[in-house]
This record gives sequence, structure tokens and C-alpha cells, in this order.
Amino acid sequence: MSRLSAEDIARLKRDTDLVALVRARGVELKKHGAHDLVARCPLPGHKDKKPSFIVTPAKNLFNCPGCGRGGGPIDFVMMMDGVPFRAAVDALFAKGRAVQRGRGLAPAPVDAGASGAAKEKATVPEERAQVLLERIVTIYAQAF
Repeated sequence: MSRLSAEDIARLKRDTDLVALVRARGVELKKHGAHDLVARCPLPGHKDKKPSFIVTPAKNLFNCPGCGRGGGPIDFVMMMDGVPFRAAVDALFAKGRAVQRGRGLAPAPVDAGASGAAKEKATVPEERAQVLLERIVTIYAQAF
């Protein structure tokens, strides 16, 4: 495993669209106030009766006062999948794809030395890509 720089992590946190990431997990977000979105908390161990999971798109953060958890995109993946930090980061970069702000699912940065085949756009449907991403996260979780 190669070490990621602080800049890589900061870029991942900044560029990953938390709203798209949450919605990709099947969470229905609704407008809440002027700037936030709200849903029933999807985090394991918290069974909401009323919506308390708040996403603030401008800050790219979530908070659930009901279960006391919150954070950014990496934290969301860690909590949803029960994986450590590195596995969550790898899941967001898995197969050269990340949920990027304002773009939905889009290619993540590719190393300059990558082959031409790796630079081609994936032809996997978005729903199938999500299933594959969840399988990868499960494999990482079991490996650690």
C-alpha cells in the first residue's frame, strides 16, 4: 500500500460529493431549512423514527444528533461499512472512480504513468458500479 499525502486526503474530502455518496447508498435526502438536507439516519446501530441525519452540502459534512455521529465523506464510508480509514479512502478511489462534487460518479485522478486502457471511461452501468464498489469495500473489511 502506498502512503497518501495530506494533500491527497484533503483533495478527496473536498472533491467527494457527500450528497451524491449518501444518495448512492439509497438514502432519500429532503430539503431542510435554507441550506441543509435531512433523512432518517442510515448509520448502523441507529434506527430513526424521525429524520435526524443532516447533510450540509456547502461544508460537505453530515451530522446526526440522534446518534451523535458526524463527519465528511471518508467518515461516512467508515461508519456505513465498518471499515478503517485506509479502506474507506481506497473504496472512494476504487477502480479509479470517486464520487466527485458536482459531477456524480466520475473518473478520479489517474497517474500519468497509467496505461491507455486504464484511462478509458468505464462502460459499467452506474448501478452495477455501485454494487461492485460495495463488494470491494466488503472484501477490504474482511481482509482487515
